[in-house]
Amino acid sequence: MSQNKGGRPRLHHEKRKRRTVFFSDTEWEKLASRMALFGYSNHGDFIREKLAEFNPRLEVVDELKRIQMERLYVELSRIGNNINQIAKAVNQGDESALANLSEMKQAIDGLRVWVHQ
Repeated sequence: MSQNKGGRPRLHHEKRKRRTVFFSDTEWEKLASRMALFGYSNHGDFIREKLAEFNPRLEVVDELKRIQMERLYVELSRIGNNINQIAKAVNQGDESALANLSEMKQAIDGLRVWVHQ
């Protein structure tokens, strides 16, 4: 290895990979606002820190929660439609519709259990 003849000592950095990233104006503003929110002034430090914090398991859990909420919304819509149909039938004097009320109560109770799991 050649000797450094009185010049500035060489620094040994672990970080030797460099990437250039292009941002849209919106993305850049979002990055700047988040950096300010968390008290960062250096883009590299902020990005490295956020990458270190990334947890793919949390991303999967969030996606599962979103899917469950969509299913819940669909099921609640169905129950709401059934209740409206039963109410209309009862208001028109159809007493056989009252029997459906106990089925609706069971469906709602089942949904309540599913939501609390």
